[in-house]
Formats: sequence, C-alpha cells, structure tokens
Amino acid sequence: MIDFLIIVSITAVIVFVAYYVITKNRSRTIEEELKYHEVEAQNITIDILKTKIQEEINTYTKENLLDKGYKTKEKYESENNQRKRFRAALDRCKFGSRVDKNLVKDFMYDRLTEMIGDDLIDAVLPFEEQFKLVIQDKFEIILYIYKELKDHGNDAMVTLIQEYRLDSIKNVIEDGTDSYIITVEEIENIFNEVYPNYQLSTRDKLNIITQRVYQEIKGLGCIDEIRDQNIDGISGGVSGRIMTDVEEISVSEFIEQYKSNKMNYDSVWFMFEGKNIHLSFLSFKSEAELIRVCINIYRNNRPGELSESIGYKVNDMADNSRVVVARPPFCESWVFFVRKFNKSIRSLEEIYVEEKVAGSKVVTELLKYLVLGQSVLAITGGQGVGKTTVLKAIIKEIKPTLPLRINEMAFEVHGRDIYEDRNIVTFREWGDISGKAGVDFSKKTDGTVNVLGEIATDEVAAIMLDLAQVAYLFTIFTHHAKTTDNLVEAIRNSLLKEDVFRDEKIAVEQVVQVLNFDIHLSKTSEGNRYLERITEIVPVSDPEYDGDFSNLNEHAARIKYYEETVKYYYGVTGRKKYETVNILEYKNGEYQISHKINDNTLNRMKEVMNSKDLEGFESFIKKSWG
Repeated sequence: MIDFLIIVSITAVIVFVAYYVITKNRSRTIEEELKYHEVEAQNITIDILKTKIQEEINTYTKENLLDKGYKTKEKYESENNQRKRFRAALDRCKFGSRVDKNLVKDFMYDRLTEMIGDDLIDAVLPFEEQFKLVIQDKFEIILYIYKELKDHGNDAMVTLIQEYRLDSIKNVIEDGTDSYIITVEEIENIFNEVYPNYQLSTRDKLNIITQRVYQEIKGLGCIDEIRDQNIDGISGGVSGRIMTDVEEISVSEFIEQYKSNKMNYDSVWFMFEGKNIHLSFLSFKSEAELIRVCINIYRNNRPGELSESIGYKVNDMADNSRVVVARPPFCESWVFFVRKFNKSIRSLEEIYVEEKVAGSKVVTELLKYLVLGQSVLAITGGQGVGKTTVLKAIIKEIKPTLPLRINEMAFEVHGRDIYEDRNIVTFREWGDISGKAGVDFSKKTDGTVNVLGEIATDEVAAIMLDLAQVAYLFTIFTHHAKTTDNLVEAIRNSLLKEDVFRDEKIAVEQVVQVLNFDIHLSKTSEGNRYLERITEIVPVSDPEYDGDFSNLNEHAARIKYYEETVKYYYGVTGRKKYETVNILEYKNGEYQISHKINDNTLNRMKEVMNSKDLEGFESFIKKSWG
C-alpha cells in the first residue's frame, strides 16, 4: 500500500512538473507571438503588402485546381473560368481597361482586408497623423475624396484644377519664368483645407491602400488614377536630368547629378485644355519604375516589342487613348505620351459658343456650308490646339448618306463611337502596313468621303492629293502647318520627294487645284483655344498673251512686245500660282467675316447642294456679304 502511494505521488509530481513546463512554455509562445505581431504591425509597409499580394496572385493563378477536389464538374469549370478571366484581367488592366483594373483591384482589396483588417490600416499609411503623410499620400487622398466622397468620378481632377485654379501661370522656376506647374505647397494647402472635413471610413482607407498597391504592382505607377481622369493627356520622363554613365562624367558632375532632385523619373506632366502642366510633386521614384510603366503602357493588342533597334511605338490603349513610347538610344531617355480624345463633343456648336465668343455662330455656319459644298478642307495648327476635336465635330456635318473612310496613324477620331448609325470604317498603320498602303486600300472599300487623321509623311500627302482628285467626292485632313503658304509648300515638297512631279511649279498648280480651304486653329499664351482664320486657296490662271502686232506701228509694237515679254517672264519666274484670302478671322476677341468666297468656288459649292441646303447657303451669303 505504501509503495502504491509513493508511486502515485511520484507520478503526480511528474505530471504536475510536465504540466507546469508545458503551460509555461505555451504562455511564453503566445506572448512572443503577440509581441511579434505588435512589432510587425509597427513595421508593415506598402512594400511588404506588395510582396504578399504578389504571392497571393501567383498562388491564385498558378495552383492546380485538380488538387482541390471539386465535387462537381460544374463547380470546377466555374472556378476555372473565373481564374482564366482574372489572368486575362491581369494582362489587360495596365492597358487602360477600367473593367479589368477594377476586377484586379477587387481581388487585392479582399486579400488586403484579410491581411491588415481594421487594426493595421493606420500602420500602413498614417491617416490619423497627417504630419507623417508624404506628398504622394496627400495627393492620392485628395483625388480619392474628390472622386468618391464628393462624387465627381472621372471629372475629379478637372474639378480640383478648376476650383483651385491650378492651371494658372506661375513664376516659380528659372528665376521667375512663366510656367504651368502644380507645386508641393499647393497640394499641401489643399490637403490641409479639404482633409479635415472628411472622416475616412475603414473602407475608404482600404480603397486608397489598394490603389497604391495595385498601381505599383500591375498598374501604371503614380499616373495610374490620373490617366483615367477626363483630361487631354499625360506624359512622363520628359523633363529633369538624365542619369549618365558614371564612367563618362567627372566626379564633380556625378556629385551634382546625385544631389539633383529633378531626374527624368521625377517627371509627370499632364495636358488640360491645351496646357501642358508639370505635376512637380509626383515622381516615379526610380528609373526602373519609369521603364516598367513605359514597357507596359503601349502593349495593348501586342503591337510588337520596343527595342534598341525599334526605338518607338505608336499604339492605342483599351479606352482608345493614343499612346506613344520612345526609348534610348533613339530617344535620350525613356518617355511616354498618352493623348485622350473627348468623345462627348458631337457638334461645332459645342465648341464655338456665341455666349463665350461673339461671332461663333458665323463660324459654325460657314464650316457647315464648306462641308455641304464638298470642299477639300485642311485643319491646321500646332499640337494641343484641338484639331482632332474640330475634325470630329465637322464629321457630323457630312451627310449620313455618304460612306466615310478614315485613315490614321493610331485610332483617334473614333467616328463610329460618336456616329454609330453611319457607314464609317477606319484604318490605321499597323506592322508592315504603311500609311500609304492603308490609304490606297481604303479606295477599294466603297467610300465616298475620305478623312485623314493627320498628314505626317510624304507618301500620305502624295496619295491624299490623288484621292481628292479622283477617288472621293472630297477629303478632310489635319496638318501641322503654321500658315497656308507653309501648307501648300509642304504638300508640294512631298509630291517632289515622292517623284509624283519633277517640276516645282506644276506640283504647286496641282496642290492649289485640289485644296480649297485652310481652317487654322491656335491658342493663347493662357492655353485658350480658338479658330484663328479660315483661308481660301484661290488658283491664279495663267495670263493671256497677245501676239498680234499687225495693226501697230513700229514704236507701239516695240512697247507691246516689251510688255508681253515682261508678262511672260514674270509668269514663268515670279508669279504665284495661287492667292490666299482670309474669309473669316479672329480679331479683337471675336470672329469676323473678312472677305467673300471666290465666285468660282461659290458656284462649285452650289452645284453639289440640294435645294434645302442651297436655300440656306444663299441666305448665309446674303447675310454675310450682302
């Protein structure tokens, strides 16, 4: 009995000691785990979340579904199709597809909710400690507030600019030189004014963090949300110093380069109402990030690889924005340019508003009758003056009964998106299909009116002339010429370079016989766009020579011979083959009729109009010129 009690006692002691040791070790493990999570919470960063989200994406897209043991075929196929859709979205989200972007962001949002929940949000971004937020954080919070909480959607950036007049000229660079720039101080002031008025919910904060993680993994970096806004365009890598090979520069130059806070990857510019504005507070933060964005942004529909031998690419994005990317050695650094084209403009009256500029109604009426009169129109001007916008509005004035064929370098006009019930087909340069080949092909597609998005090459200029003469009723195109003489000379030079003509004067004669009007657009130093002039190109006939001297005495015959000789040589050597007459001009802040359209041109226009259009045109002529 005593032995039994001793055995029981020893066993109890052993059990107690074991329990104590296990319990103590267990408590220590829990304490250490809590301490570990506390430390992790303090150190959690966007970079850590990016790594974890990328791991989640890799697992989700690559794991074998057969190993998951789905009970039914339907459930397996549903899950498989869902993952295929997600993989496709991963590929397309960076090309400007908002649907795909939102799908990928939803996936990230769900995973981030599990990772950080409510407790760790402020450890990722210090929303409650404003002084710890960096300038990019503040800008993205402002943009989110305007987009979601103030419900401006894709007009958030425009509204922000207009409310705070951020597009006004400033004198903060190069010792007070005029420039369009949005500074760090301006964003700081706006944030301090706006942020205290909005209490961000957990969902709001998670959305902001999700966007940051998304844009740095799969999106377009710091420009991702801005690119989606209703602005004219955005570009990167276009200012700042360029990183130079250390071996090629001196120590002092390297130190200056290292000290500089204005490198090419610190360069983000956007276009708003024709103004190129520097977002000096935004940066890609590294050359590698800028290159990543450049490599991804142009790849919609797989246009081919950008390489050292193929130094640039022109393409369109999923939302029909035009994107141009260039890289070294063709370009001094990696750069990209995105141009967005306003689809909401559907008429000339929306561009030229009488209440804003006096005489605008005359502009819209004149342009309308130039189109109804089947005139060959050149829309000219520099970059950012609105040539494509006016071109799209002019298309509305073309009769829907006339099939329209559009040729472009990249899709910009998007005529069918605006006028969906019309017979419109657009062709663009692609791969081995040159602009000339595309325009030549369009002749075989039953078109009646031809639109050239831009005459940018000699071969397209040459074929345009041919199309305008024989293939189409009339042609409308855009060009970068500064004056009407420049326009004629540029097309003349293209004809000579393409060996269409060898004689300069004959080439000019052909150009002016085809071109009818030059619609020249411009903008003020403040970026306000306007139509500078509508110029008619009037061919000048060769002079008639009188060789009859039979009824003249010797003295009179000598004088006449001299006059006819001078007339002949002047015609051969010095006489222009055309005249330029400004029909309408922008003067003193309003549009004014300057001269009457040439009678021969008026008669030609009247011949192709129906009775209703002709009646309106006659009324316009009487009202404008008496």
